[in-house]
This record gives sequence, structure tokens and C-alpha cells, in this order.
Amino acid sequence: MINQIFGIFSSYSLPDSIRLSLNYLLLIIGNRIHRNERGERFLSFLIEFPYRPAFFGLISEIFFHPFPQPEPKNFTPVIIIDGGANIGIRTLFYIWRYPNARVLCFEPNPVMFRYLNNNMDNNHLSQINTFPYALGREDKDVMLYFNKTPRGSGSATVVAPTNSTDEGALMVPMRRLSHFIDTDIYLLKLDIEGAEMDVLDELCATGKIGLIQKMVIEYHFDGHAFRHTLEEFLGKLKREGYSCIHTTLEKGPSAYVEANYVMSTCMIYAQRI
Repeated sequence: MINQIFGIFSSYSLPDSIRLSLNYLLLIIGNRIHRNERGERFLSFLIEFPYRPAFFGLISEIFFHPFPQPEPKNFTPVIIIDGGANIGIRTLFYIWRYPNARVLCFEPNPVMFRYLNNNMDNNHLSQINTFPYALGREDKDVMLYFNKTPRGSGSATVVAPTNSTDEGALMVPMRRLSHFIDTDIYLLKLDIEGAEMDVLDELCATGKIGLIQKMVIEYHFDGHAFRHTLEEFLGKLKREGYSCIHTTLEKGPSAYVEANYVMSTCMIYAQRI
């Protein structure tokens, strides 16, 4: 907990740090007493969720590790794309940092999409548009794979797993992201479980990548199903005019394959030079 508090105070202004720290302590208390298993207030937001530990993990990941440094909240109104929006925690983070932002959210998992819409409606966020689409190279229906075991997990992928034993699957619509970009985009966030290169290739092919100023991408690589290395992925971004930094490539259990299977992940931060 001390490390979390230190991270908050090193990343935000003093008033925001105090407010976040108090909310963090309230979440810890809520986790211990299970005050409300399906909803919680955080900052000014009322947030519904399918499972409290998963909710707490998303809050910790998004609000308490804001790297790189968020811009001040009075930043000029912007357009942000949240690809793989889950239940909308990162969208709420963006609205907290940029209150006048317009956000386009894409989430193909129908369970998570329902929570996403509820969380936008509960907080009267009319500037948010939500779409029940996976993102990829083509406009078509695709199979979405997800693990049926981890309760509350929102992880899902359109990349067919190679050795899973406990998957669910359903058909969902896929759309090309370029269809939704017709003006400058301040930030593109992608967390789409291995389909990142497909989206990047499609944006490059249509030239729409030139309208995107910044990207925050959770990169995934398993060495089997995914066809690109981290070096190839970063190289493509750099050729398109971005400077990139990334966290250490780490291995961890995949949310949609068997427990002894590992996937490498890292966060990539790209900004147009």
C-alpha cells in the first residue's frame, strides 16, 4: 500500500493525490468488508462491476500507475479512442483528466459491454460513444474467445488460442478502426489481447494513422499464435513517425488459455514526433 500511495503523490498534483489516496483507502476497506459486491463509488463516479477483485485490479492499474504523466485537466478538448474498453474504467480515467473529451469506446464482449454502457449512463456521460465491435483488419463477423473460469475477467481475444482447454466462444462483429477516424485523434488506447498489429496495419494502409497524436498500447506476444515480435511492432510505429517507450516485457498467465500457458506483455507509449 505504501508503494501505491508513493506512486500517487509522485504522479499527480497535491489535491488530486490526496483525493486519490483517500479513495484508495476506501476501496481497501470495501474489499475487506464486501460492502457492495456489484457497485462502488470512486472519485465522483458510480461504477458497476461483475467482480470486486477484478474491479480493484483495474482501478489500481489505471489510476495508480499513470505512466507517462497525465496532462492537466484543463487541456484543450480532445477526441480519445478506447479500444478494448472493458467496463469503462480507463474511459472514466480519461474523463477525469480531460473533462471535455469525447471518447469512442469499443468492447466486443457482450457482458463487459453491458457494464460499460451502465457505467457511462450512471455517470451521465453523454460525450461517450460505445460500440460492440472487435477491432481488426476487416469488416466481418469473427469468433471471440474467452475463458469461462476466471470470474469477472473481461479478457477476450479474436486470435484463436493454440492450446486452451477451457474456453468459451461466440460470434461478434469486427470493424476497421479507420471507419471511425475522420479528424485528429489525441490518444488511441489499445488493449485487444493480441490483435494490435492487425489494427496498426489497417490504420497504416488507410493513412488514418497520420491523424493519431499519441498511443497507449498493451502489447501481447505468445510466440505461437501472434505473428509479430516486439521489435517488429516498435519498428512499425517508429517508421510512422512515433517515438516510443515501453515497460519491461513480462510473462504472466493468459486470461483465456490454460493456467500453465504464458503470454508476454508490456505497455507501449508512442507519441508523434
